[in-house]
Amino acid sequence: MIDLDKDQVLVLLGLTTEAMKTEEDPAKKTLLLQIQDDLQIEVEDIDQREAELDWVDEGEDFEYYQCDQCGMETPGCGCPQFADPTGHSALRMATKTNPRNRPCPTCRGKNRLTPEDVALGYQCDECADRQERGGY
Repeated sequence: MIDLDKDQVLVLLGLTTEAMKTEEDPAKKTLLLQIQDDLQIEVEDIDQREAELDWVDEGEDFEYYQCDQCGMETPGCGCPQFADPTGHSALRMATKTNPRNRPCPTCRGKNRLTPEDVALGYQCDECADRQERGGY
């Protein structure tokens, strides 16, 4: 996965919009539309992450935010950060500032991931299980 900032994503979104104006092949237009949808979701994810995080120490080299569970600065507060701490899932726990409201990038299922899951490049548990067993 390529890690792009918002400005880079917006440039790519503009390029795909320009390409749509001249493209005549229906298959290529469909692909460009899918790319535009993915880029738009990425812009929304970036905006949401920026709006929802309650940064405590913005001037430090590392970033702390307040844990929804205990109110302490995290990372390092000791609260479970996983949706299923004793299970096989790597997905993060849904909280007030990290709601499970993002689609899975693989199956497009709604409300499968949190913004933190998306930032880590995760997919939903069902898709991860299918991929780990060798099929989709």
